[in-house]
Amino acid sequence: MALQRLLLLLCFGSALYKRWIPDTNYENSSNWDRGRVPCGTDRVVFLPEKKVSVYVESSHSILDLVSDSGRKLVQKGGGANGRLFTCTITFRDPDAHQWYDPTLWQAAVSEDDLDTGHYLFTVHEESVPCHHDSVLFRSQSSFRVGMDSDDQSIILRSISVLGTEFLKTNTGKLQFPDLTAIRVTNERCREKSGCECGNSANHNRICANLLRHSECPAIECKEPLNPVGHCCPVCGATLTLQYTETFDLELYRSRLQHLYLNTVGSPMYSSIQMAMSKVPKAPAITGLDQREAATVIQVLLLDQETGENTGRLAVALAMEIMKDINSQGATFGITKGEIQTATGSGSERHTGGMTGGAIAVARPGSAHLLGVLVKKLQHTCSFFNRFPTLPFLKKADGDMETLGGPIDKGFDNPIFDTDMPTVCVYSKKKRLRIRTKMALDSIQCSVHQQHQLGLRKKEPRKAALPTKSPRYPT
Repeated sequence: MALQRLLLLLCFGSALYKRWIPDTNYENSSNWDRGRVPCGTDRVVFLPEKKVSVYVESSHSILDLVSDSGRKLVQKGGGANGRLFTCTITFRDPDAHQWYDPTLWQAAVSEDDLDTGHYLFTVHEESVPCHHDSVLFRSQSSFRVGMDSDDQSIILRSISVLGTEFLKTNTGKLQFPDLTAIRVTNERCREKSGCECGNSANHNRICANLLRHSECPAIECKEPLNPVGHCCPVCGATLTLQYTETFDLELYRSRLQHLYLNTVGSPMYSSIQMAMSKVPKAPAITGLDQREAATVIQVLLLDQETGENTGRLAVALAMEIMKDINSQGATFGITKGEIQTATGSGSERHTGGMTGGAIAVARPGSAHLLGVLVKKLQHTCSFFNRFPTLPFLKKADGDMETLGGPIDKGFDNPIFDTDMPTVCVYSKKKRLRIRTKMALDSIQCSVHQQHQLGLRKKEPRKAALPTKSPRYPT
């Protein structure tokens, strides 16, 4: 049965189950300003002009209860001589809980996972219910959900809260003050590669609600990443994958979970958080090939390291995943990919990509593009053989020019700072920079026709004339 449930989930794309966390229950201590449930000597106050449905599971004794009008509803005797120590305890503002608050939801691939605590980590936009998600509210609880939105309606696949008839009652209207804002479609995501979340129009609202609780965590990397759909800059790694119609988002998510994030099989990476989603393709990439999909798969990897080690474990995992893509990517419908990394202790962000039959893997400490290698350069400079090839990837030679921009002169690497052979003499028209922390400082190499390369060879030095300088053909 469990296997059938898993297969069913995989057949219907990336729709998730999202459950609302807060409630307005009387017995929930977080709903009271003193952080505890009222006791028999307390004076209980509900904020004026606030209407709220409060679920009371059992009987309670209190000194008195003040309604929204200020009138005492309940009062009991004051005990011996009427002298009891009393405290005023106030029910918190119920309107503080907003639908578009990413901290107020739990996400999972199934209802069973919600019940067992197997939650998914997501970017902030997708922490809030997406258009194809199913929304659940706990039974035997009361709620108050603010429905403010920058869209005309909140689109959902389904919503479960004590039945639709309950929502029409006075109690239901107290819990969802603007129920007309919700539009239920009963439509699952029908694309194997997943569906976009649909919350981008409310991105600013989502981030504002997030930052009401706390500021973004302090960043310990020099140039942090800004993942699509996330509110805060982060240190770690992102993988951007382009795909074919055979790509299955949930199947690939399960593969990465099993290979790398399983506490039994891969304890080294078990603490890493991974968020995978379909996002719009960046404008700089969109123009490369209009036949390609307008979306990409974003994989965000975050670790729990601090200081100079911040992000390094996530980067190590990203490299492992790229190796797996190198050998198995075609099997899962992945055609192209790029890594961006940012680690601690002042290291700069840097980017690496795979395309044109080669992969250039990014290393911490550089903020530049590592790898768009055209096929002509592979024949020109034997240095490029140190990069592993991806036989299933194809790309036009002209794609490199779209990446453009100024070339940073970088920094010296005393370990590998050596001259290149004269076969790599460059023109001013086409230049590439290959930068790695563990390899060369910088290399500029022009794309010459193969028949021109022979004209650049040095003539051998003549032994009979040791005092004369060698001459080269002009």
